[in-house]
Amino acid sequence: MKIKLATILSAIAGGLLLTYLNIPAGAMVGAMLGTVIIQVREKDKMEVPLKVRRLVRMIMGAYVGLGITAEGIRQVRDILWPAIMTIGGMSILTLLTMLILHKLYGWDLKTAILSSTPAGLSEIGMNAEDFQTDPVPITTIHLFRLITVLIIIPIVIKVLGFVFL
Repeated sequence: MKIKLATILSAIAGGLLLTYLNIPAGAMVGAMLGTVIIQVREKDKMEVPLKVRRLVRMIMGAYVGLGITAEGIRQVRDILWPAIMTIGGMSILTLLTMLILHKLYGWDLKTAILSSTPAGLSEIGMNAEDFQTDPVPITTIHLFRLITVLIIIPIVIKVLGFVFL
């Protein structure tokens, strides 16, 4: 019970801190880092019960669903070709990365696929458990990707923006 409380409080503190510092995705990344701080210090790993994971997924699904509007559906025609191009490019890179991780580094296919797939950090971490594979390399890669997309790329664009725009 003591570990659970410490983990929850550390997650809340981390989420609040990074949110207060205006770090992109600070609530999620801070909560994750706060949890990691406790997890690496303890012998026992705190597991999230299946019912809680399902509830979190339902809430996440509702949140995503709230973002889909009638106007957004009407815009599908306007974004169809850019969407096909983006999905095609990401699919090619995903397959290439998956093959490299599997063949060159010897990762099992499930870990290679989930590590290479563009997805939200929280969703992919939960899916790792469903696929019965180690979530550590998967969530680590996606955390680095998230940091790159939300923090590093905007800085690079700001610095080099005059070249590209």
